[in-house]
Amino acid sequence: MRWNIRGRDPKTGDVVRTSIEAPTLAEAEQIAQYNGMVLIEEDRAENARRPATLSYPSAGGLPAAPAVPEAAPEGKYDAIERAARGLTVVSVVVGVVGLIWVAWPLVRVGIVYARDAAPPVPAWQLVLAALVESLSGFFALLAAAAARVLAGIALMVRDLAERRQDK
Repeated sequence: MRWNIRGRDPKTGDVVRTSIEAPTLAEAEQIAQYNGMVLIEEDRAENARRPATLSYPSAGGLPAAPAVPEAAPEGKYDAIERAARGLTVVSVVVGVVGLIWVAWPLVRVGIVYARDAAPPVPAWQLVLAALVESLSGFFALLAAAAARVLAGIALMVRDLAERRQDK
């Protein structure tokens, strides 16, 4: 029989899972310990609950239909991960808009000077207006950077909570 064994990596302490072929759960756990896995009582209780299922060839020598993998159960922190990914997408969009917002006023000033030998307003007013418009683009870039940092913090908190839960 094939057993799914849950244990801990002795070096990192992270939860690891392996599948071991053995007649009994006790022998499967012995093999796992021989291979360096550390078993804790809560892991042993988890191991005893569910042996792995095997798919055997069907009659006639044809292979059985492939087993449909089970959908991973939704974790406690999946909502945080979805929100962080959404925030990352928003930060990329705002960053691109900010870059366009910074560049376009400066391009417009260049177009006015290239097209008109004598612009309709003094040059300093034209450049000042372009810089003020570009400043709003810089604020958009700052907002994008802040959103990206917040997304990173959210993922870090999720990872810390998962590690704390596993210990």
